[in-house]
Amino acid sequence: MSYEGIKSVLEDHEECYLCGSSDRSLMGYYRNFDTIGLISLNDWYVVDFGLKEYDDQGNPLKSDDAHTFTQMTNTGEVFLMTSGSPDRGMASVDVSLPEDYRPDTQMLQEHLCQTCLDKITDSLKTSKWKYEKKQAIPLCLVDFKTLEIYSLQDGHVGCSIRDYWVDMEYDGEKVEIHAYYLPRRE
Repeated sequence: MSYEGIKSVLEDHEECYLCGSSDRSLMGYYRNFDTIGLISLNDWYVVDFGLKEYDDQGNPLKSDDAHTFTQMTNTGEVFLMTSGSPDRGMASVDVSLPEDYRPDTQMLQEHLCQTCLDKITDSLKTSKWKYEKKQAIPLCLVDFKTLEIYSLQDGHVGCSIRDYWVDMEYDGEKVEIHAYYLPRRE
């Protein structure tokens, strides 16, 4: 299954939810961070994995306090539970999707420039058996620094994003993601 040939109808590229500065997207804020996150595509809810800590200007925070965090969010359709330990460079995100939840291509066409729409639709490619009733999962991983998009379809069980490693597990409408910051040793 693929979403090839979908055309953007966004007229002002500055309003693109991914590469632009739309006030309806937090990507402008998260682009200040040298880390990775998750995008819930149908409502464009952006989640920072919290593998590193930054101030609002994107400056790394140094802390001697070891701590963990847990955050629960319900966007109205998607339930997210994020937990992590920034000082150890590890985080988990558990996502619960509604049954038969599929990508809202109209929303994507209206709010992404063609270049970003192509990145997103490329991440939605998935395989299924001839009679299988499977849809693409409207989620993707994002590198906030480079704005590269990575697939979260059930054919992918892990990926490397610069200095990060991400494991994924799927169970029906649930996706469990574990992310680790693993910088190169010198």
